[in-house]
Amino acid sequence: MRKHQKITRVGMIITLSVMIDQITKYVAVLQLQDHNTISVLGDFLTLNLHINRALAFNAMTSILDMQFIITLNVIVCMMLIRHIALAVNTMQYIGLTLICSGGLGNLVDRIAYHGVIDFIALYALPLKQPYIWHIFDKSFTIYPVCIFNIADVIAVIGLVLYIFSQYKHRYNL
Repeated sequence: MRKHQKITRVGMIITLSVMIDQITKYVAVLQLQDHNTISVLGDFLTLNLHINRALAFNAMTSILDMQFIITLNVIVCMMLIRHIALAVNTMQYIGLTLICSGGLGNLVDRIAYHGVIDFIALYALPLKQPYIWHIFDKSFTIYPVCIFNIADVIAVIGLVLYIFSQYKHRYNL
């Protein structure tokens, strides 16, 4: 593939991925802003609005930390773009492009909302055991195992593709 074709495809993938991510977040904010919860798969998968102002495990929540996170995100995306240009196969460059797309989608949120809009919540299975509920006669709150957005899904798909491409390249599959 020629260099200008690769750059065009990368630009199209990033633009489309970020647009899909931002549209889904916009719809989530409109539909879930009044503390609404939409059950998708019973108690296992729900849609809940959450603005994550920190990194994983509530790390780095101050304004200075936010500036650091934004700067770090930009640097990592620039490094990924450099690696995309040097990618040796299609799966590798698509994987790196999707990782970059997910990061840019969340970067837009950090700049616009001072946090990342998450809305897809997964809960642990199977926490409901009827005999425990009957013996204790109490209801227990089940917290999400993880809450994420489409940008996170795109980045994880990209990571899986990239790891598979590295494995494939290393073992000549």
